[in-house]
Amino acid sequence: MYDFSNIEPGSIVNIVYDTPLRGNETRVRVLASKVGYELAKNSGEDLAAIQKNIYSSLVGQPVNDLTAYNYMLFKDSSNRIGVTADAWVREVRVVKSLTARFVVQLDNKQEKDDLVAALNARGFNDVEIEIIENEAG
Repeated sequence: MYDFSNIEPGSIVNIVYDTPLRGNETRVRVLASKVGYELAKNSGEDLAAIQKNIYSSLVGQPVNDLTAYNYMLFKDSSNRIGVTADAWVREVRVVKSLTARFVVQLDNKQEKDDLVAALNARGFNDVEIEIIENEAG
């Protein structure tokens, strides 16, 4: 089963299914990345029918219990709401990441350099820092 917990809502992703019977989803926007069965079944998709049609072809052969899965809701380019189960997915590739903006008060250039180094150490290499205000104090 694929772990949806690292997929942020708002991300643009490609979904690769664990079965040849379900076409892959391309460039869909994630609405919610880890929802339960009750919410997923109200999305408009017939989860039981999908499971019945693809279960025997799933490579991972997960337990055949829709209530045991986590679900991801997404919207495609035609604004159709879709849902997929972690048991049906082989891979989710982030196509377009989120851009976040935050404000931090630093006392000097060394703290700015330390912040960049800390972010780089955690894998955030595409960091842009804009000095908003520079007051001598």
